[in-house]
Amino acid sequence: MGDFNYPEIKWVDNEVSSGINTDPFKFYECMQNNFLFQHICTPTRFRTGQNANLLDLVFTNEENMIAKDSIQMDSPVGKSDHCMITFDFCCYLNNENTSGDRFSYFRGNYELFNETLNDIDWDVLLNNKSINEMWKCFSSVMSDNIDRFIPKKKTDRKFISPPLWMDRATKSAIVKKRKSWKKYKYSRNNLSYVKYVKDRNECTNAVKNAKLSFEQKVALESKTNVKSFWNYVNSKLKTRSGIGTLEKPDGTLASSTADKVEVLNQFFTSVFTQTEDLKDYDTNSVSNNFLNDINICQEDVLKKLNKLKTDKSAGPDGLHPKVLYEVRHAICYPLFLIFNKSIKRVKFQTIGKMP
Repeated sequence: MGDFNYPEIKWVDNEVSSGINTDPFKFYECMQNNFLFQHICTPTRFRTGQNANLLDLVFTNEENMIAKDSIQMDSPVGKSDHCMITFDFCCYLNNENTSGDRFSYFRGNYELFNETLNDIDWDVLLNNKSINEMWKCFSSVMSDNIDRFIPKKKTDRKFISPPLWMDRATKSAIVKKRKSWKKYKYSRNNLSYVKYVKDRNECTNAVKNAKLSFEQKVALESKTNVKSFWNYVNSKLKTRSGIGTLEKPDGTLASSTADKVEVLNQFFTSVFTQTEDLKDYDTNSVSNNFLNDINICQEDVLKKLNKLKTDKSAGPDGLHPKVLYEVRHAICYPLFLIFNKSIKRVKFQTIGKMP
C-alpha cells in the first residue's frame, strides 16, 4: 500500500500506456507474476489545472481480503493533494465477543442502595451460618441490589470509539473539511478549492489544539486520575497482549477467563517437579504463645473501605470498589461480623477466590 506514482498504468482496463522496457510496465508485470490483486480503481490525486490520476495503490495476495464496497476516497490529510483511502481489511482473526451489558457503576442510585442495606437486620440474616454461608449471603444481597440500583449500558465490539482527544468542535471541523473536499472533487473549480483549503487549515489547527489540550490535561491529572493516563497510553499501543482460546484435555475449548485459568493451572501442575528430599516440618517446635485477643471493630472496617480506589476494577468476587465505597457505612457492620467470626473460627471464606 502506498503512492507508487505510475499514472501510465490503467488498472481498470489492465493496460500500460508506456513501452515494454519502462518502469511502469515492469512494475505491472511484476505484480501480475506474483498474483497480487490491486483494489483501487478511482483517481487518488487531485490538483487544480491537472488531470486526476490513480497513483495510490493497495495490493493483497487474496482478492476478497478487502471488501469492495468499503473502499472510500476521503479528503486529504493536511496539505497533501492525495486522497485519504479508507477500507475494511478482512484478515483471519479469532476475536472474542465482548458484546453485552455492563454496569455503569458511576451512575448508580446509591441513595436508595444505602437505604435498602440499612433496612436489613444483619444479625438475623447471618446468624448460625458458616463463614462461607455468611459471605455467600452477603454477596447475594449485594448482587441483587446492584441489579436494582446500578444501570447497565450495552457494549458492542463493532463500534469504533473516536480518539480520546476528540471533542465536539474538532469533530465539526473534520466534517466541514470533508464536505468541502467532496464539493471540490465534483466541481473542480478554483472557488471550491479555495474554500476547501480554508476549511482544511482550520481542521488541521483544531486537531493539533485538541491533542495538545488533552495531553496537557492527562499530564496534569496523571497522579490523581491514573486510569485516564493509562487509557491514553494503551490507546497508543499497536498490539494487545492476551490469552487466546485454549483446548481442554477433553478436546473442548476454554474461552472464559475462569476456564483458561483452570486449564493453565492443570498444565503447570502436571509439569511441576516435586522434590522428594524435603524434611518433615517439626510441629513440636511451634510456639504456644498465640494471639487470642484479636478483635476487629467497625471503625477498622470503615477505615479500609474509605481507602478504596474507585477507579480500579472489581476483584474475583465481582464487587466493584465504587459500589463498596459508596455503601461503606451500610456494609461495614456485616463485614465486621464476617471478619471477626473468621478470626475466631480460624477459617477463611473460599467463595469468590480464583481457582
